[in-house]
Amino acid sequence: ALTSCAGKSGIVDAMQEFQASRVGRTPDQIREDNEQFIVMTGCLRSKGWTVSDPVPDENGSLGPGEAFAGPDGDLDMDDIRDCISENNLTGG
Repeated sequence: ALTSCAGKSGIVDAMQEFQASRVGRTPDQIREDNEQFIVMTGCLRSKGWTVSDPVPDENGSLGPGEAFAGPDGDLDMDDIRDCISENNLTGG
């Protein structure tokens, strides 16, 4: 059931795309991505999401901590898209 839910929500594809977009970035790109991630975290929290403070990986790139869920406990990709649009965030 969890696999089916993950497939329907598109979260698996989104996470794979997110991880692939982080390969081979310059320090300036990492800094810009980190700034955007902080904005995204704030936006999602304002929409009622539970989002842990960002955690850096081995390259200094920020990513979600352990808690990352929408107000109803699910991952609502529409909220994520809205935050990207509302804040003029760029991908990769």
